[in-house]
Amino acid sequence: MSSAMNDVMHDLLNKLRVISKIKEGQKLDTSNGLNVYTDGWINWALRKWNRDNKDEGIRFLRDLYKALQQSVETVINESKHSQSESKKSMATYVLINAASELKASVRGLDSLCKTYANYPTTVAALDGVLKDYVIVTYSSLMEAIPKDKLTKELRESITYGGAVVYNGEDGIHIPNVSPYILGGRGKPDVQEKSIPESPNTHTDDE
Repeated sequence: MSSAMNDVMHDLLNKLRVISKIKEGQKLDTSNGLNVYTDGWINWALRKWNRDNKDEGIRFLRDLYKALQQSVETVINESKHSQSESKKSMATYVLINAASELKASVRGLDSLCKTYANYPTTVAALDGVLKDYVIVTYSSLMEAIPKDKLTKELRESITYGGAVVYNGEDGIHIPNVSPYILGGRGKPDVQEKSIPESPNTHTDDE
C-alpha cells in the first residue's frame, strides 16, 4: 500500500476514533476539523459564529464515510491482487483496523441519534448514513478479511438503538435500523420518551 494511501486511511480512521467517543448529549463540531461539542454558552456561541449545526454535521459524516468506503475498496483490491505477500499482509492489517474503528464509530452515531431524538429528520439522515455507508462498507470488510484473522470483537453483531443492524454470525444486513422513528429503542410497540429541554439547549442552532 502506498504511503499516500496509508496517510489517507490514517486520517479517516482518526476521525472515526473521534466519532466513537461521542456521548449522549454531545454534538459534532466540524468548524475546524472534527471535535466533540458539549452544550454550554461559550461553545454554543462559537458554534453559532462558525455557522456549525446539525446539518453541517450530517454532511461531514456522509462525506467521511463515503471517503472511507472508497479507500477501503482500494485496499481490498490490493489485498486480493497484489503480487507481494508483504503488501497483502499489510493490506489485511489495514482492513482489520478499519473494520474495528468503523464498528466502534457506530456507538457515536447511536449517541447522536439519542441527542437528536426530537429531530426526526436528523435521525433519519443518521439512519441513512448508517445504512448506505457504514453497514455497506463493513459488509465489504467482513467479506475481504480472512475468517481466521477476524478478532472476537469483529465476530460480534453490531447494535444501533437497541436493534441488531449487522448479524456477526452470518453477516445478514437488517435494513430497517431506525428504532427512533419506529419508536421504542428497537421495539415498535413502545413509545419513545421525549428528552426534556435543558437550560443549555439551544433550539435555534443545533
